Amino acid sequence: FGVKSLGYAISSMQPVIAAKIPLASVAKLEQLAFVRWIGFSTLTQKLDPELKNLMNNAALEENILVKVDLFEKDKDGEFHKILQENGFKLNGSVDGSTSDSYETLVLEEDLLKLAEFNFVKNISLKND
Repeated sequence: FGVKSLGYAISSMQPVIAAKIPLASVAKLEQLAFVRWIGFSTLTQKLDPELKNLMNNAALEENILVKVDLFEKDKDGEFHKILQENGFKLNGSVDGSTSDSYETLVLEEDLLKLAEFNFVKNISLKND
């Protein structure tokens, strides 16, 4: 099938496997009995509950520092470049030169834009 696993988690008591799937394999995979859904992660899935609560309780009128987790390590800096080209000022990598997460200051509308990138796994408040 050509599937590359990007991680595993339990969500609402159901196993969730994040994977990079060739489009040609999607129809075959959907036919498997254990597959319930195939698609891109939604905004709701990408935003950390604490960040969602903050957004629901007040409009974010100031920049907030967030941690942006990626589905896979940014080995060649491609994701870093894409984020910078789209106006995100990254505060360096969180865990080295082949980072799987970055930090950036954002407004609420930036969060929505950030979550649209298919390489972004999760966005959470960066608590020091």
